[in-house]
Amino acid sequence: MRSRRIPTRLFLSAAGLAVVLLATPDPLFAQRGPVAPDPGTIRLKTATFDPLVAMPSLPDGLSISEYSPGVRGSYLVQFDSPITAAHRSALENAGAAVKGYVPMMTLEVVMTPASRGKVAGIDGVRWVGVVQPAFKLYPGLERDVADRFTPGDKVALQVSLYPGEDEPGLSQVRGLGARILKVDRGRSFLVAQVEVPAARLQALARIPTVRYIELVYEPMALNDRARFHNGMAAIANDTFSAGIDPSLDGKDEASGFQVKYGHMDTGIYIAHPDFTTADITFEPGADSSDLDNGHGTHTSGSLVGDGGQSSSVPEGAPPGGAAIGPNQWRGMTPQAALHHISFDNLYTDRQMFERESEEGVQISSNSWGWSSGGSSIRDYNTNAAMWDEGVWDADNDVAGLQSLIVFFSA
Repeated sequence: MRSRRIPTRLFLSAAGLAVVLLATPDPLFAQRGPVAPDPGTIRLKTATFDPLVAMPSLPDGLSISEYSPGVRGSYLVQFDSPITAAHRSALENAGAAVKGYVPMMTLEVVMTPASRGKVAGIDGVRWVGVVQPAFKLYPGLERDVADRFTPGDKVALQVSLYPGEDEPGLSQVRGLGARILKVDRGRSFLVAQVEVPAARLQALARIPTVRYIELVYEPMALNDRARFHNGMAAIANDTFSAGIDPSLDGKDEASGFQVKYGHMDTGIYIAHPDFTTADITFEPGADSSDLDNGHGTHTSGSLVGDGGQSSSVPEGAPPGGAAIGPNQWRGMTPQAALHHISFDNLYTDRQMFERESEEGVQISSNSWGWSSGGSSIRDYNTNAAMWDEGVWDADNDVAGLQSLIVFFSA
């Protein structure tokens, strides 16, 4: 693992509130509403049900009773008590590969129908059932595809597959006439971006080792003025006015000394006067002009701008502002380094944070989110799950865990 010095005091700013991704829930999880108090309830994004009371009603073409003999497919195994290491060991001894957890007290496994019979006999198992094709589709996906595409159109989708089961799955995806565009291999799941005829969506969901299917989303720059509502503006002004501790020759920890950011955005206008002394590097192919947007110049300036143009800001701006002093509007950490990746690089999520890790980045600053049809995606999805994995291991190619502090605007 790389040795990284993280300062004990560090002020961070994005285009608004920042949130840190902490956990790694499965994208199949139901993320909204309180957790059901009934331990017999299984909570998926697409359905909430107690399998011993009633199964959900499923669309035609998106339900199956069992896989063909010898075929490895995905199942849900629910227990009647909290899951233990002994339960997992019993599943593995029965030929089931454990792939994930679903509330309540349910594991995702991959196995054959023959193993299903053995698993059903394990002490403490409450229910065993196939992961239905309908469970694998992001809510509303069929409707969105039908509204936006004709049956013969090619649709760009991101398809999650179970690790260790991905090669047979990808082969079956290709068999539907799909083209594999990109593949992200995480530790806990694999995500393939594919182009497939719209008419084959249900067939894609019926592939036994496909885990989840969503549209391929586009990055969207995000803005808000939360810093003025939560008091951050006043805190920042005090920090700027205090300046950098002269006894440390401008290298105190609050200035960002020995800190390196990763920055994904529209681009950076590197010729801006506030970047005269900034230590900014660019990913090959990244936009160093940002002339079409300006958002990336704004967010990178909030981090590492030197404030040389502070005197050009009119008095009273932003609202409630006083007279402008020298360097008052410098970035939060002007001594920090920054490595920029542009939307134009067309990287997958894992490619983004792996490149940041390879560049020695400690903090990934992101004032953007994923969008579909011009609207931001606000639900937890596969993209968010991949970033959550990157928090604790940002580079699978390096031994050990390569940690990364990740901020996204809220």
